[in-house]
Amino acid sequence: MLNWLRSALAGDDHAIPAGVQTTRDADGRIVSLEATLGTAPRAATAAPTMIDTDLDEGRRWIEAANERLVQTHHLGSETSFTLDQHAGALILRFEDHVEVRLAAQVLATWSPSENGFLWAWANPSIRSDLASDIASVRDRHADDALDPRATARPDITYAEMVALMGLACRDAKADGFYRCIADGMQVFLAIRTGSGDPPASVPNRCDVEEAMDVMRRYDAEMFEIDRLHAAGEGGLDGLARTVQLKKTVHDRYWTREDSYWDPCSAAWPSDHDPDVFRRRFVTTHDAGGLLCITVTGMHARVHHLRRMDGGLRIVDQLVDWGEGLLWPAQLAHAGGR
Repeated sequence: MLNWLRSALAGDDHAIPAGVQTTRDADGRIVSLEATLGTAPRAATAAPTMIDTDLDEGRRWIEAANERLVQTHHLGSETSFTLDQHAGALILRFEDHVEVRLAAQVLATWSPSENGFLWAWANPSIRSDLASDIASVRDRHADDALDPRATARPDITYAEMVALMGLACRDAKADGFYRCIADGMQVFLAIRTGSGDPPASVPNRCDVEEAMDVMRRYDAEMFEIDRLHAAGEGGLDGLARTVQLKKTVHDRYWTREDSYWDPCSAAWPSDHDPDVFRRRFVTTHDAGGLLCITVTGMHARVHHLRRMDGGLRIVDQLVDWGEGLLWPAQLAHAGGR
C-alpha cells in the first residue's frame, strides 16, 4: 500500500496528493479515494525519491554540527533542559547554575504509542510557527506523493529519518540538531545559537594533541589484549590472565580513588577497535580538564582527562553525557565507509 494512502485512511488529510478526489460521509470521514493513473509505459527502473548520497549528507551535517556545538557551547554536558514552546526556545542548564538559551524549531516527534515518527507540520499539538522550518521542506517536496518529507508518518528507518532531519536543518540554515527525551517521547529540534551566547573555553592545540595521543595509545594497548584473548594467543586464553593484563594497562593511564572503571572482562569485537571509531575530538570540560569524545555507531564514548603527575590522566568515563545529541548510524548502502 502506498504510504500516502495508508496515512490518508488513518485520517491525515495532509498526506493526500494533488489530483486525488475524495468522498466523505456525513461525519467527514473518507469513504473512497479516486485517482487517474497514467497509461504511458514506465521505465524499467525508477530513480529513488531519496538518493543515498542525500541521506549521507544529512548524517554528516549532524555529526559536524554536534562537534561544533560541543566545542562552542558544551552541548552534551548539560544537566537538564526545558523546551519552551511559547518562546520557541531550548533552555539548557549546566552546573554552577549556568543557562544557555537557543532558538528552537520542532522538526518531528517519535513515540512508541503513536506508531513511530510524526512530522511537526502534521502534529496538532505543535504551533505552526514552531514547525515552519520543516513545513517549508514539505512544501518543496509536496509534488511527490512518495517522498517521505511530504508524508506525515514516513515509513522509513530511524537512521533514515534522522538523516532527513539533518538535511532539513542544513537547508534551514540551523546551527544544530537536538533531541529532547521525556516520558518515552522524543522531540527533535533544529536549534540556532544566535550571536550573543558566551563561547565555551577552547583547549590549546598542545593539550588537544596530547589528549588524542593518550587515548590512541590506551585504545591500541587494550585492543591488542582483546585481539590476543579472542584468538587464544599469547597465553591470554584464560579470562583471569587477560583481565590482569588489562588492569596493568589501565593503571598506566587512569587515576581514580575507587575501582569503578577497573577492567573485569574481555570482549570481541573490541570496544577499543580503531576501525569502528567514526569521529574523535577533544574539548574542555565544565568541571576542569578535557573531554575526549569518540563516536562509534550511534553512540559516543566520553573520557574525562585531567593533568596530574606531569601528564594527562584519564579520571572518568561519562556514561550519561550527551543524551540530547544523536550520532546517526551509517546507512546500509554505505558498506562501512
